[in-house]
Amino acid sequence: MLDSDVRLSNQNQNDSEALETDIMRFMAILGFCLMVIFALVQSIPQTGASQLPQMENKELLEQEMVELHQYTSKLKKELVQFKSVVKQEKEKVELMISKLSESQKSLLAINENLKKKQLELNESRKKINKQKRVISKVNEQFEVSRTKLDKTEKQALAQKIKNNINDYKAEKKEREYEKQQEVARLTKDLDSKPIKKTDVMPNQVGFSLSFESNSTLLSLINNNHVQFYAVNQKQSFLVMPNGKVTLKAIKGPFYQMSEHTIPIRLINGVKNRITVTNKTEYGVTLPVSISQQINKIVNSNKGGKLVIDQNGIVNFVKFS
Repeated sequence: MLDSDVRLSNQNQNDSEALETDIMRFMAILGFCLMVIFALVQSIPQTGASQLPQMENKELLEQEMVELHQYTSKLKKELVQFKSVVKQEKEKVELMISKLSESQKSLLAINENLKKKQLELNESRKKINKQKRVISKVNEQFEVSRTKLDKTEKQALAQKIKNNINDYKAEKKEREYEKQQEVARLTKDLDSKPIKKTDVMPNQVGFSLSFESNSTLLSLINNNHVQFYAVNQKQSFLVMPNGKVTLKAIKGPFYQMSEHTIPIRLINGVKNRITVTNKTEYGVTLPVSISQQINKIVNSNKGGKLVIDQNGIVNFVKFS
């Protein structure tokens, strides 16, 4: 917008200069015409007022009168032409003066517009400088916050690594304890009942439910896909991996589990909250998707082992 206004201002200035040149040219022509008239007037012979007219012959006077008449006619024609030229030049000058006046008005309007644009530009610069200061302040606050956040993230990451290490140690300890329990249970079974050849691969009827691993069961519980319960004296308790035990009624089908297939972390949580007896039962409630898989397998088979993986898929292994 500013560039177009400047171009218009330059064009008006050029028009003004052209108008002044035309006026000067007209004044020069007018002066030249006046000089010609003055020379013609000077060329007319003058007679003194005190001189008496001399007697001349009639033919000479008639010839002079004819010459004077012709000269006068010529001067009249030149005067008419001069008046016409003067009139045309006057009209041109008036037209140029009118254009010059309009150009001056337009130039004044452009100057006023330029002043307004300059004021707007100054205001815009002030706003931009103010925004730059605000942005600079925000950037400073952002850098401070990012520094604090980086420090907090590092501390959180360190704590997470520490928690992972502790969880790994606890899980490792838990697996070792479970292995010891399994070995003790097997040793007890071997001591109480000798193995016969017919007991190596017995034909079994019924189903057993377990999870792919202890971590799989704990993960499904933490993600609220599976709920683990302990039932003692007709009361049901919801058990969480963090040791929290809550009295809560069981909703939906309850799938009972053997104690040796349950993570020790959950068993210890139950023992710290309630008194466990040989009648205490453990089990889980499952989502509809898993229950449907189990029902389909149970309806089409007579017995086997149901194993749930971390994706909620039920794998079936027939008893041999």
